[in-house]
Amino acid sequence: MTRRKALGVLGGTLLAPAAKAFGSGQHPAAQALQLLRVECPHWQSTTGTLTLWRRAQPVDAWQRDGRAIPVLLGRNGMHWGLGLHQNPPGAALKREGDGCTPAGMFALDTAFGSLSDAQAALPFWPWQQMTPPHAGVDDPKSRHYNRIVDASRVNRDWKSAENMMPAGGAYKLGLVVRHNWQQRPGGGSCIFLHIRQGRNVPTAGCTAMTEAAMLRILRWLHPGARPILAQLPTAEWKSFGPAWGLTVS
Repeated sequence: MTRRKALGVLGGTLLAPAAKAFGSGQHPAAQALQLLRVECPHWQSTTGTLTLWRRAQPVDAWQRDGRAIPVLLGRNGMHWGLGLHQNPPGAALKREGDGCTPAGMFALDTAFGSLSDAQAALPFWPWQQMTPPHAGVDDPKSRHYNRIVDASRVNRDWKSAENMMPAGGAYKLGLVVRHNWQQRPGGGSCIFLHIRQGRNVPTAGCTAMTEAAMLRILRWLHPGARPILAQLPTAEWKSFGPAWGLTVS
């Protein structure tokens, strides 16, 4: 089995339906050996910091791996997303088009971009090159909602979708975040890590950084380490970090 098929690239779609990322009955972070930790000052923040953490065994303490990475968040800050965590009662939830980056804990899926497989040269993580027909479907009424599809290979049932090869180069390198992976209509779609459009330009809901930082992350990730992304404001990290088993020092 190739490393790309191992993450479920199937037929005309880039991304297969969600599978359980962790064993039944286990805490979602229990077996993770790689952590992408995003922290921002408050819920309205449009900037934050991403740090990489690793551990050799699930019982080990998290060890930081390299320098912190400045990131840009949604133009309207953060709202709780739909991922591996349970949202607090009454929490403000991310919705389609709200300009918010999803807060919470998420599994990661295929890396993608305009580069060829050879140009991306990822040692472990699966890569899918984008072509002009690829589209990130954001129409909640489509059966392909919150999926990247090759429009030349599926029946088009959407009225709106993202261009996966934008002129600005934001998707030269990207990584799919499994937010709203069950495709709840209107729950938010096409959440990625990707290249920023400028030093101070917030996103529509993704987490963005420099090209060098994005490449560093993609070449660091390993499927066998079951990596997770966790994004929270500082105050929430103090309570949810320990509860999720993601306490770092």
